[in-house]
Amino acid sequence: MQKETPQTIDTTFATGRILLLADDGRMAGLLRNSLGDYSVHTETHVLQGILRLSKNSFDLILLNVESLESKTTEAVKAIRTIGLDTPILLYGRPFAECYANQALRDGADDFLVWPIPVSEIRSHLQIKNSLFPNESDKAIFSSHPEKETSTFQERKEFSAHSEAEIADIPEKLISDYQHLAQLIPQGKDILIQEIQKRLAKSLQVQWIRIQLAGSENADSLTPSGLSFSAKLEGPLGSVGTMELGPANHPNFEILPPLLNQAAAFVGTLIYLAQRDASLKYLATTDELTGAYNRRYLVHFLREIIERNQREHTEVTVFLFDIDEFKYYNDTYGHTSGDAILQQITQLMRRCCRSHDVITRMGGDEFAVIFWDTGQRRKIFEEHAEKNPVGESPSGPNFSSRSGQSHPEAVLFLSNRFRRIIQTSAFPSLGPDARGVLTISGGLASYPLDGKTVQELLAKADDALLQAKRSGKNRIYLVGQPKDR
Repeated sequence: MQKETPQTIDTTFATGRILLLADDGRMAGLLRNSLGDYSVHTETHVLQGILRLSKNSFDLILLNVESLESKTTEAVKAIRTIGLDTPILLYGRPFAECYANQALRDGADDFLVWPIPVSEIRSHLQIKNSLFPNESDKAIFSSHPEKETSTFQERKEFSAHSEAEIADIPEKLISDYQHLAQLIPQGKDILIQEIQKRLAKSLQVQWIRIQLAGSENADSLTPSGLSFSAKLEGPLGSVGTMELGPANHPNFEILPPLLNQAAAFVGTLIYLAQRDASLKYLATTDELTGAYNRRYLVHFLREIIERNQREHTEVTVFLFDIDEFKYYNDTYGHTSGDAILQQITQLMRRCCRSHDVITRMGGDEFAVIFWDTGQRRKIFEEHAEKNPVGESPSGPNFSSRSGQSHPEAVLFLSNRFRRIIQTSAFPSLGPDARGVLTISGGLASYPLDGKTVQELLAKADDALLQAKRSGKNRIYLVGQPKDR
């Protein structure tokens, strides 16, 4: 299906406005031919539609359930979160009704089965217009018009001079929301920093602080001059609070409704950033061990190789597996096998620096990417000279002797990991299991042993096979098939 671009159907004598979200062209065509007295605005993406809702009032919102599917409920919740009482109609062919049921319970008004009689749409428009016969009766800045109280002081009527003063603020906020939405893939920390900076400027307050629900700093001291606070609600519930410091202008009464509106969008943006991070975690992490998975290893290794052209990055790949793992799995059971894999991952983390990447390739096979820029390598060599046998402030020493090549230093560290496993107890194998587990591994370095991800992994795997054939419980470096 060809991607629908946002468009507006304007008429000279329009008496109202309708917003279409995720329309595939059918509803726009129907309204164009049958409801010429209404201007129709379409948005492909729900978030863009919500941003439009904060800028303009509409008589009706129509959501295409066939396009949104399981996201229909989230879209309805997001619209209701900002407090709009505009009727929301869902539409689609009969099979799509399964996606509409929960959305109807969460705030949608009706589900219309396609093909839709225009009279049904007009009936909802008439109901809306009967509630607000005059345009002046509509609450322009009310987040929750049905509520008389909120976390702020009681709402006041805007004076003429106040309305003039805030006339340009909604425009600034819309621009802010569009910019902030683009930061969602960069993570909640960057998003929150930008929210605090941009909205403080647009809302004309001295400072903004966001406290996430369940965060460690939830009880930390509030900066001086707290004037307002608002709950941040996402589609699935509370995500935190937003606090504002003193306003930079005397008309404090303009802040509560604007803050209600801003808090609704901020809550949705933070929720989306958290969900995006969660999906990325699930897509790149091995569920059993918590290590990265093969997909992430390939992605990260390719990225590091590309970085080498700018920063002269040193990279060594350590590939290893557990000797006779099938025997332990079959003898002690898969639960014990899983426990071994989890403990191996924990032991490997003790031997790595925080920036090295540990991955589970599958089964009992693991890979670790050891990488350093020239400056980072220099720092770790300085730590090694000051503390040759201990732990550096940044983690395990990369080498106990400066001057080693990068692969030689990784070989030294990998063998230390191998010896730790030999002397570790594995509770899942019983009380007498100390010293029974061993590993075999292979090392390959960029660019000496390979210039692509595939070449590096293949060379490391060849070295691993040589270690296996030579008696196991050893680690081989490409080009040096001997115990070290």
